[in-house]
Amino acid sequence: MFKDHPFKMPRIGTRESVKQITQQTLIDFHKKIFTPGNMTLSVFGDFDRDKVLKKVKKYFGKDFNKTAKKMTDPGQKRYIPDTAEQLKVINKVMEREQVILMFGFPLYDMYSQDRAAFNLVDVSLSGHSSRLFERIREELGLAYMVGGFEVLGLDRGYYVIYAGVEPAAVDRAKKEIIKQIDLIRKKGLKKKEIISGRNEILGSLRMDRESVASQGFNLALDQAYGLGYDFRYKYEKQVMRTGPKQIKDVLRKYLDTGNYYLAVT
Repeated sequence: MFKDHPFKMPRIGTRESVKQITQQTLIDFHKKIFTPGNMTLSVFGDFDRDKVLKKVKKYFGKDFNKTAKKMTDPGQKRYIPDTAEQLKVINKVMEREQVILMFGFPLYDMYSQDRAAFNLVDVSLSGHSSRLFERIREELGLAYMVGGFEVLGLDRGYYVIYAGVEPAAVDRAKKEIIKQIDLIRKKGLKKKEIISGRNEILGSLRMDRESVASQGFNLALDQAYGLGYDFRYKYEKQVMRTGPKQIKDVLRKYLDTGNYYLAVT
């Protein structure tokens, strides 16, 4: 899916790339990235604003107020994940009692207006009360685990639906998962799923605000990414405004059973 993009690279690098790193490589990287003008500073809690600003100027100097280079330019050309006219299947045969199925679907980037609607879809497909869990695991007994998760970045990411099954159940589990995806694409989410999804998303966002450390961390990241320090508050309202039509739109846009990758390991 990401054959021409850094997303395909292992996070810890390769033997070849690590061998090329020298002390000077690290020094140059540190000088380039770790500068006051490239920093987002968040301060939460009971503090004296003037005293904090005085310390910031003392330790970080005049460069702190300079505009940092943006992580991304909204007008730049975005990376489009590789798409398949036909299903692409990757099989890695291993001797084990369980098999992991992973369906990969090209998704949006972190700036997309589709996030709220698709996050409601994600909740309906993940967790012990999701339709996939109830159908695939509880009713049919085809998997010992099943669910979904998204991976986003500055460029477009992907959505994964996974299942852990016995080798003899692989084909049947694949067909049933595709069937459930097609069903949700056709009919959308039920009213109770939308309400439950909203509650779960809002609950998670509000739990993140229970400590000043968590607030400082999340809001600093959102600001650094260009989403804005108040992104999570706006996102809550977006989740509450999202209805059946927007959800059906993202289902048809992203969960395309004619365009996905399947890894069987």
